[in-house]
Amino acid sequence: MELSAVTLAGGLYVERDIEEEILRVVQNPGIEHNLVVLEGEPGTGKSTLLWSLHAQLAAAANTIVWLLDAIELPSVFGRGAQEGGVLSPEFRLFFEQMQAAAKQPIVLIDTADVALNTKGRADHLLGLLTDLTVAGVRILAASRPGEARKLAAFGPRGMRIADYSDDEFKAAVRVYAHAFVSDSAELRSRKYAGTL
Repeated sequence: MELSAVTLAGGLYVERDIEEEILRVVQNPGIEHNLVVLEGEPGTGKSTLLWSLHAQLAAAANTIVWLLDAIELPSVFGRGAQEGGVLSPEFRLFFEQMQAAAKQPIVLIDTADVALNTKGRADHLLGLLTDLTVAGVRILAASRPGEARKLAAFGPRGMRIADYSDDEFKAAVRVYAHAFVSDSAELRSRKYAGTL
């Protein structure tokens, strides 16, 4: 028997309560903060939230969006040799052209805390954030709270991701049970009967 692939896109992702507010902030051209930091402890769903936000922003007509792991940033943007900056003149021109075409460039950075805790990568990330904000690129970076404090010099807009709410947790249990347990529609826990 061949098992079907089970993916977040296949219905496992549970929308977070804070999602709509994050999208509103990131897409608002009037906010002063080009850097928005999603702060959350491990296990609060930062990576899956970024995945969902990326899909929604990619579907919007007025945005061009990339989702990158912080460790991948040097391979995408280079290590920075152009006049002390990280962004090449080609990238700067590219972002200018996007804005001229009324497309907001947005970079989503997952696990920024990993780069901030790695010698050499922290300096690269901070330099890149500086160059991107100067170039008018909106940045949404996910990080644990402790490391997020290292980004305070950028004056970011901080948004806190808490643990799953009761409703979010119930929805997650429901979709995972349906995906992984046969006859899950008939499952009912005595203690939690009627809550799923």
